[in-house]
Amino acid sequence: MKATHDTTLDAELLTKEELATKMNLPSTRMVDGLVARRKIPVIRLGHRTVRFRWGDVQTALDKLTVWDHAAPKGHYGRTDCYAAPSRTVTRQPLPGRISKEGK
Repeated sequence: MKATHDTTLDAELLTKEELATKMNLPSTRMVDGLVARRKIPVIRLGHRTVRFRWGDVQTALDKLTVWDHAAPKGHYGRTDCYAAPSRTVTRQPLPGRISKEGK
């Protein structure tokens, strides 16, 4: 399903500062982090010059949206536990190998 966004702003290229302001982010470093993790698309015009299309950014952020309406749950979907179950792992010798005790 394609998201519909304001097409008048799609043609406008935004600077990093403008995008941070439009997204209500406290700094441009958060924009840098989103770009570095490839969460939002970027147009690279030079070594340090980058621009953003608002419509492309909105579409990318829509893909990251998580709709979680359920109550917080513990491991395995249970609401009564919040810790991982403890397991004891015993190692079996590999077939065809002599164990140190068997020498």
